[in-house]
Amino acid sequence: FDYVFERWFKAMDLLARGLWAIAMALMIILVLTIAGQVVSRYVFNWVPPWGGELGRTLAIWMSLLLLPPLVWTDRNLQVEFVIEKLSVRMRRRIRTLQLLLITAFGAVYTYYGWAYATTAGFRSVSTSLHRIFEPIFGSGFDLDMFYIYLILPLSGVLFVIMCISKLVQINYNPTQLEEDYSERYGAVEIEEED
Repeated sequence: FDYVFERWFKAMDLLARGLWAIAMALMIILVLTIAGQVVSRYVFNWVPPWGGELGRTLAIWMSLLLLPPLVWTDRNLQVEFVIEKLSVRMRRRIRTLQLLLITAFGAVYTYYGWAYATTAGFRSVSTSLHRIFEPIFGSGFDLDMFYIYLILPLSGVLFVIMCISKLVQINYNPTQLEEDYSERYGAVEIEEED
């Protein structure tokens, strides 16, 4: 099983880096969109009608795509001032419980995200974003909000996969948790219980 786990963990590393790169690309587009809106408003006294909705969509997509890599790299929001003083075994138990709770949240989030994307998404059309795609796809093209809302279940599934993979990793590899903490805090002395 060592080979399978190592390959899986490397695949998760690649996926996390890929999601991070996509999120950073979305952030660059977001910054350019917002900067373009500011310039067009104050210099040309005109605001593109699609700028606000595109900015919101990019911000949401970027945020939701960053969730899985942050969990995988153990950089999600955590209260650690007490945990860093505990032994490795106790840290592993607490982190395992934390990941189980996060996984349950991710499963619920995925389910309701899919339900929202399918029910609300197919009943509404983005008229302002439609103006961006109209020159490409023609005047008969309508951008269903389903494609915008699809990020909800997609990020939820990736979130659950990363959580379960991290759960397996910290319990399979006894030094992984120590490595994760050492990356964040530098060399931290950890007492191992016998």
